[in-house]
Amino acid sequence: MAHILLMVTASDPAGRQNAKNRKIIERRQDRVEARIMEQMSPGHLVLVKKPNFSLIGTSMRCKIRLACLAALPAVIVAAPSYGAATDEVIVHFRDQGQSAQMSQIQAIQEVGAKTIQKTPDHGNIVLLEKAPGESMDDFMQRLRSNPDVLSVEQNQEIQLPDPEPDAVMSAEQAAMMVSVAGVPNDPLLSWGYGDIEADRTSPAAGEAPLVAVIDTGVDYTHPELAGRVVLGHDFHNDDDDPMDDHGHGTHVSGIIAAAANNGQGSAGVAPGSRILALKVLGADGGGSTWNVIQAIYAAADHPDVKIISMSLGTFAGTIIFFKAVEYAAVEKGKLITAAAGNSDTDQSFWPAVWSHHIPGVIGVAANDETRCKAWFSNYGDNATISAPGLGIWSSLPGNRYAQWSGTSMATPFVSGAAARLLADNPGLTNLELKSLLERNGDNMTLDGDCWPGGTYFQHLNLNTALAAVPAPQPDDLPPQVTIQSPTANGDYETAQASIEVTGIAADNRQVSRITWNSDRGGSGTADGTTAWTIPDLALQMGENTITVSAFDPAGNRADTTLHASLVPAGTETILLRVDQSSDDGFEVLKKGKTVVTKRKAKIVKGIMLGYHFDGVDIPRGASIVSATLSQYGFASQAEMTFTYNGEAAGDAGLFINRQRYDLSQREPTLETVTEHAEPWTETGYHPSPDLGAIVQELVSLPDWNSGNAINIFVSGQGGRKPRVVNQFDWNPSNAAMLEIRYRVGN
Repeated sequence: MAHILLMVTASDPAGRQNAKNRKIIERRQDRVEARIMEQMSPGHLVLVKKPNFSLIGTSMRCKIRLACLAALPAVIVAAPSYGAATDEVIVHFRDQGQSAQMSQIQAIQEVGAKTIQKTPDHGNIVLLEKAPGESMDDFMQRLRSNPDVLSVEQNQEIQLPDPEPDAVMSAEQAAMMVSVAGVPNDPLLSWGYGDIEADRTSPAAGEAPLVAVIDTGVDYTHPELAGRVVLGHDFHNDDDDPMDDHGHGTHVSGIIAAAANNGQGSAGVAPGSRILALKVLGADGGGSTWNVIQAIYAAADHPDVKIISMSLGTFAGTIIFFKAVEYAAVEKGKLITAAAGNSDTDQSFWPAVWSHHIPGVIGVAANDETRCKAWFSNYGDNATISAPGLGIWSSLPGNRYAQWSGTSMATPFVSGAAARLLADNPGLTNLELKSLLERNGDNMTLDGDCWPGGTYFQHLNLNTALAAVPAPQPDDLPPQVTIQSPTANGDYETAQASIEVTGIAADNRQVSRITWNSDRGGSGTADGTTAWTIPDLALQMGENTITVSAFDPAGNRADTTLHASLVPAGTETILLRVDQSSDDGFEVLKKGKTVVTKRKAKIVKGIMLGYHFDGVDIPRGASIVSATLSQYGFASQAEMTFTYNGEAAGDAGLFINRQRYDLSQREPTLETVTEHAEPWTETGYHPSPDLGAIVQELVSLPDWNSGNAINIFVSGQGGRKPRVVNQFDWNPSNAAMLEIRYRVGN
């Protein structure tokens, strides 16, 4: 048997933890055993027997790192460390919000701790630094004794279960590979793609969902992923750039979502998916449970995320870690796929251990090309499915590709399969996804050799899982869409020429897109779906009616409206009222009869209404910002289209009672405004659309002078039933009003 030379090095360059434990790894039959020999310092060399295959596994519980110095390309597959000493504790307080902040501050001050961080949107979960000169046990006990504290646990350091790839290929080398004669045609297509029968599936019918990858980050510039990576937070470095400086997260993301049929590299199981990159591990593959807990909450709270992929874990679960996973899976309905681990034991890592305790969690073991257990894979009751995990090709930062092994690679096959199911069936819940994947796989050989006895889960089969989805029911339910900012009440006024509009949408199955349209010009598609943004919406002077529409794959639509008024600085406002009988009237167009003393008036086809407003103190040439006519109308569901214009006169005259065609024969303005009027659900004032263009034409006439009068006309088209409005003689206090906003100069 050959030998390979390994160096034991400290994975923490800051020296916060001493590297411990020399590992001698021997291959005995198909198992890898590790035994601790003695403590040693970083830099010592260990001679290890090399098996007849290119993978060497370790089972490590302390935070060490093995660097291969000879006989490459052997790979070191290490289990995650847990239990490294830190001076940090995670505290879960009972309550959050303004009322609880003072009690939290007091509790922290009482133990002399320093607050390092709080979990965004979950301010009752905080990271503290222990007071100096006190033992960790005493410090934690004092916190636990506080009635406002639910849980206290030490922040632990964790390490990737499979920190190094088997082999790496540059973009130039990958370009020399010949595309496969099949679908997809990517030359580095992993054997795992066919192993789960992804090659037998039809193209996705819809848009694949957003998958959160909690890992070392993602190279969002990689050609296989570019344009489909949503940048989440870098919890390891506490910034908003989750760029992968290790490689593991990019490799995992490629298995899920790498572009297919592009003649290069590999292909993802769900190539239409988007990836939410959440970085919790650094360049050395190390991080902390605090980082992971924060990322779980961030993924859980993202409305577009349907799946959380976790190719990491620890050997010890904690209450706060459990609560984060439970929150994501139970309260937020996310499917969580978690690596079972690489220690060749029947005990899985956390959070995979919780696959039978928290609905919506899948524990993933790894198989080889014979569908037998990959030699390093954990198994047992808490693994609930097996997927390919040995020698998997996928993307690597820097436009490279790598072959990698581990349950870390098996996990994204399951994540991608779930995403592929959702692309065709966006209404599936996390529990339905879990059941479809775990119960519609392939049976495995449980002979004690291929798989250990007592293993009761199945091998992932995407093709049979897709076939098992119940036939979808017709979808006739429209989405729901809500505007959240700049206001939620529908009316907004600003002096800025452009605004950002944000909101949320939901559907019983899937929100496929959000569009917007402005009645003053402009339309487009918003960024995002269930959480959407219109980043730079241009406004025109006066009122702008912005209609936001949500669509689902069935074509159902829902609308919501924002009335945004651009009112520049220096804008003046005047409010005019009809204040005598001769200031309002109507004309029956067919007969030409004009009536100016009627108590009520009807807006319906064949009738024209007029309103006279005197004393309009606006200088000639002023810029009209907006103008709104408000009529007091009685509740009506009658369908109606209103047309507004004015009398093109510099000083419009009063209406003359019973004079034929007194309204319709007056010269109209060139500007008109049309309104498809919504039903009047209540009796009261009903404002018109913006009539600023009509008033602008009037105050720009050569014979216009400040203090002159204007006439506004309203006519109706549409249904047989009229809309009824108040006239001055019926109730003077409910007479029509005209509000004009204007400014003088620049």
